[in-house]
Amino acid sequence: MIRARAIGGLLLALSLGSSSCNEADPRSGGLEALQAGEHERAAKLLGEALADIDPGAPEYVEVAMGRCSALAHVDADACLVQFEQLENGGSPKPADYAAITGELTRARKHAAAIALVDRGIARFPDDQDLIALRTEVQQAQSKPEKTSEQAAMDGFGYTGGGDD
Repeated sequence: MIRARAIGGLLLALSLGSSSCNEADPRSGGLEALQAGEHERAAKLLGEALADIDPGAPEYVEVAMGRCSALAHVDADACLVQFEQLENGGSPKPADYAAITGELTRARKHAAAIALVDRGIARFPDDQDLIALRTEVQQAQSKPEKTSEQAAMDGFGYTGGGDD
């Protein structure tokens, strides 16, 4: 499973930063929508929140990463643009590249995932985790997408499939 811990850590960090379920606060509402898997709503609300946050503010990276996570499932091209803004306005770490690459891969947006991890490798050429992640994404790209029935059977242990 591609970087499940990185994503789990990202979601935990995002949840700790979110204390209200009020959509009057787009940041909190967007982070909660992201946790609930409501990617379209999360992308919209976090976009609204980013419009009001200075790129130098401490919460900018948290909100931008959350929006990238949501966009990975809604609009891969917009996800890459949002991450590029993060690259230009901040200093993403290898783990940030890995987290969003993992989201893109889970959303089966493999071309965008490879493009992003390649940008990470260009920025951090000695990072072995990013290099290994690129191989994982390529392997995931070559696997056919499972139907919901196959995934359910895997989940019950009937096919021996499960997560790779």
